[in-house]
Amino acid sequence: MTRLKIKMDGRWHTVEVGRWEGDTVQVLVDQEPVTVNLNAIDIPDAPVADAPVQAETPTPGGGQNPVNSPLPGMVLSIEVSVGQRVAAGEKLCVLEAMKMEQAILAPTAGVIRAIHVQKGQSLLIGEPIMELE
Repeated sequence: MTRLKIKMDGRWHTVEVGRWEGDTVQVLVDQEPVTVNLNAIDIPDAPVADAPVQAETPTPGGGQNPVNSPLPGMVLSIEVSVGQRVAAGEKLCVLEAMKMEQAILAPTAGVIRAIHVQKGQSLLIGEPIMELE
């Protein structure tokens, strides 16, 4: 199942895309099951960019794990440095979004291999913040 964060009518929703059956697809919107009839969707003529997707689980195999922005915002602080060992759940940085602070936590234990942002930088959903190894 593919998990996305989508903004609809001014609110963020978690959407999980499931089983395709002909012209319909089964999805969960905020844990509520919905059947979408693809023939009934009004698709605009202009191309629409795919929404960025953030992996919610790290990649297996000991490689580098990206930490991506889960929401649009501005970097208020960076709490770690390259080469630093962090524990799962440790605060990596703080973003400000809609006048609220959001701590970004380490998804797993590891070592900070790269930091791609700086204090004051604006981010979109899915933009890389740093990498863990």
